[in-house]
Amino acid sequence: MIRAIFDSGFSHLEGLPWAFSLAALALCYFYAHYGFASLTAHISALYPGFLGAALAVGIPAPLAAWTLAFLSNLNAGLTHYGTGSAPVYFAGSYVSQDTWWAVGFVVSVVNLAIWLGLGSLWWSFVASGDLESRSIERPVSCLDEASEIGGRGISQTILRPPSRLPVSA
Repeated sequence: MIRAIFDSGFSHLEGLPWAFSLAALALCYFYAHYGFASLTAHISALYPGFLGAALAVGIPAPLAAWTLAFLSNLNAGLTHYGTGSAPVYFAGSYVSQDTWWAVGFVVSVVNLAIWLGLGSLWWSFVASGDLESRSIERPVSCLDEASEIGGRGISQTILRPPSRLPVSA
């Protein structure tokens, strides 16, 4: 499943404005949680690839990393199995599965409107529109090469190990 997402899904983002790509990646990342039984499994399987794709299409690194990090927590309430405490409430028959999924979806739409809608306005205000200059220092990794695609496709860039290693001084 992961390979299929990388090979076919991310290639459609090439050439699109980065803001549109961020919205598409955020929605796909968020709602992909329906297919995972835990937050840890979801984050471990998808976060690195989605972050690499975000960087490869030109989304500023801090914005991409923080957006995916926030959404990694907000998707917990989507299902009755989405996070550690949810099965306890579900097994106790406090909430039916239909109700949980319906309310979870409505709350997810509200959360996305707040975090991606109002939140993006707030981030623009805080960053004063200059997110690139606020990049954080990080070790050399395959994500460095993902931001410089060259003639390669996004999926080939993300899934390839780095060709250079950090050099100590």
